[in-house]
This record gives sequence, C-alpha cells and structure tokens, in this order.
Amino acid sequence: MTAFLLFAAKAALGLSLFYAVYVLGLRNETHFRLNRAYLVGALVLSFLIPAFPVTSPFRTAPSVLDLASLPSGPLPVRGLGLLDVLAAVYAVGALAFLLRFALQLARLAAVVRRGGIHRRGGSRIVAVGESFAPFSFLGFVFINEQGLEPGDLSRILAHERVHIRQLHSLDLLATELATIVLWFNPLVGAFKKSLQETHEYLADAGVIAQGFGGAGYRRLVFEQHVGARLFGVGNSFKQSQIKRRLSMMSKNPSAGGSRWKCLLAVPAALALIALFAVPQLASSATPAGQDKPGPAAVNKVSQEKAAQAIDELNKLSQMEAELKAAYKGAADEAARVEIKAKLEKKLQGLKKKAMALQAAGGAPVMVKKTALPPLEEIKAKLQTLQEKETDVRASLDKADSPEKRNELKKSLQMILEKQEQLKQMAVEAQAKEAKAGK
Repeated sequence: MTAFLLFAAKAALGLSLFYAVYVLGLRNETHFRLNRAYLVGALVLSFLIPAFPVTSPFRTAPSVLDLASLPSGPLPVRGLGLLDVLAAVYAVGALAFLLRFALQLARLAAVVRRGGIHRRGGSRIVAVGESFAPFSFLGFVFINEQGLEPGDLSRILAHERVHIRQLHSLDLLATELATIVLWFNPLVGAFKKSLQETHEYLADAGVIAQGFGGAGYRRLVFEQHVGARLFGVGNSFKQSQIKRRLSMMSKNPSAGGSRWKCLLAVPAALALIALFAVPQLASSATPAGQDKPGPAAVNKVSQEKAAQAIDELNKLSQMEAELKAAYKGAADEAARVEIKAKLEKKLQGLKKKAMALQAAGGAPVMVKKTALPPLEEIKAKLQTLQEKETDVRASLDKADSPEKRNELKKSLQMILEKQEQLKQMAVEAQAKEAKAGK
C-alpha cells in the first residue's frame, strides 16, 4: 500500500504541474481541439511517468544485497504508524468517490429504464424529467422535449451530437477514474471542470458551424443554464460557467502562433521524468581510473545483452529495497524467514547478472563486500546460531502439524546456511589477523 500511495502522490504532482501550464498558457485560447488534446494527454502522462520511471544518469545507488544489515532476533512489536493511518484515510476517500461514481451510473441506468429510448434524426433519445438539463452520455441524449420549440430542440440535439461524435464521454470517464485515485488533490476537480468546459466550447463551435443562428443559440444557452440539475458523468448542454461560455462563442479566434504554448508542457514533463527517475546501480558505471573495455570485449557478446543485463540489475536493486521494507514490517518470524530467503535468491540473481554484464563487454561490476567483523564477534554470532539450531531442532521434534514442521525446516535451513557463511568469514578473519601479526 505504501508503494501505491507514493505512486498516487507522484501522479497528483504531475497532474498539478500540467494543469498549471494549461491555466497559464492555454485556458484563454480558442484552440479548443488542441486544449482538449492537451488535457487528455496531461491526464495520461501524469500516470505514465511515475508508473514507468527511467534510470537516472546522475544518481547512483549501491547494487549489493546486504543481508548482514537485517536485524536478527525477536521481532519487535510494531504499533500503528503514520503510514498506516494515511493508507486507511486514503482507502476510505477512494472508496467514497468510487461509490459516488457507481451511484451516478446507477442513476443514469434508472433514468434510461424509466424514460425509455426512442430515435429522432439519428439520435437515441431518453426522456427525462423537468429538473434535468439536456445532456449526453455514451451515445444517448437525455432531454425533456416538453415546452421546447422545434428550433430550440434542433439546436440542443445538434449540440449533443457533437459531444457524441467527438467521444467526450470517454474523457469524462477517464477523469472520473482519476478523481477516484487522486481524490486528495484539490486540483483534480478543477482539471475535470476545465475539460468539461472545453467540451462545451467544442460543441458550441460545432453547432454554430452547422448554420444555426448565433444569437438564437446564445439565448437558448442562457435559458437552459438556469434552474436545472446536472449529471456529473454526462456532457450537459448547460455545463460550464455561462459567462465564459458566451464569451468564447463571440471571441475572435486566437492567433496561430499561440498554439506553440502547448510546448511549455515539454519542460514540465522532463522535470517530472528527472524527478521520478530511479538511481542507476553503482556497479553499472565504469569505476574512476579504469579503462573502458576494448573492441574485442564489446564484440564478444552483443551490446544489447549488456544493456539487458544492466536493466536486470536495476530491477533487482528495486526488488531489494521492497523486500527489505517488507522484512521490517513482517508480522511474525515465519514471514521474516520467507522474506529473507527471497533476499538470498535475489543476491544470487544479482551475482549472475553481474557476471553476465561483465561477459557482455560492459563495465566491470564491482560487488561491494561487507566489512569483515573481528574474529571474536564472528565466533559470538556463530555460537548464537548454534544455540538457535538446537532450539529449532527441539521444536521440530515436537511439532505436530505439517505447516509448522515446514516452517521450522525452513528456519533450520536458513540457520545452517548462515553458519556456513560465518565459518567462512571466521577463516578469512583468522587469516587476516595472522597476516597482520606478521
């Protein structure tokens, strides 16, 4: 859950930055198609950039799985932390917005069942009550035809057909889903409103382009704006602020050069990519003072394989961080044993990828070794492990369920493997002390 919270926070930051560019540079321009494309693209990029981070060429991180740094002994009791509270609050908010969206869809379905569907001029019409303004959603036009003059009805239907033809409902569904995920971002509502306004500007321009009188259409927009409720997931005939909508209808087209303002999103996107980039492994860079591999080494295995090995090393480094976080938050000893076993497998995979990278002609991989502790400390740890081995073997003899026996066998295997590591470290430490004595 912590990883998803971080992803949502990054997406919220990206959406806010892209929306700031829109408000400052594009909102008051009449390039409505471009504005719509920008807002939809900004919504997509806000989620894609943090979901697929690139590797930073400027930051490095160690590529070593340091199992010795993991705590041993009894797991301390973990209380309710700040992240747990934030995760609970986020989940409640997301669930509330999800239920709100589901209720809106249920209301629409009820209106369709109650009003029925009939066709008029190629449009699928659903009859609604007086309290609802005309709107469209996924190919359906929801309208109350009573009291409308034939000319006004034609204008409204022409307006809603533009929404349907340009698939504006899909944009609104995407913003509704984004609102569920980013409900905590105060700008997500303003972003949705701006996209809805752009839809209305496009529909208004489409109606006027079809030959409907501009003055009569503006009068109809004003009359329909007052005294009717809206569906949040639909494109309504009265959607957006009436003053801005009428102003945009009479505003002179913006100069062609103003289209280039959308390029302000490029530095914003680059800034987000750099901010969310993951550090590269220290082992993937050539150490200072060491020559790069010659042509013969590069030709030994293709450069594509070398790049693939580097990518795998970066992935292993990210997995290491996630497993360490899971290890610290494990609820019981059995979970710790299982996670630690996974960490050891990742260590083996890291060594194999390191050798593959070196064989591929890439930069030599420097796997950092943990500083060798004093011999007496190693002996003390070995003695503690031997005592743990005795306790586990005794528990194994008394275990009466297969699940418990399997857990104890895994624990015993981990202890034996750690003993072998400590014995090897003891031999190295003894040799080091003997060499220092000479």
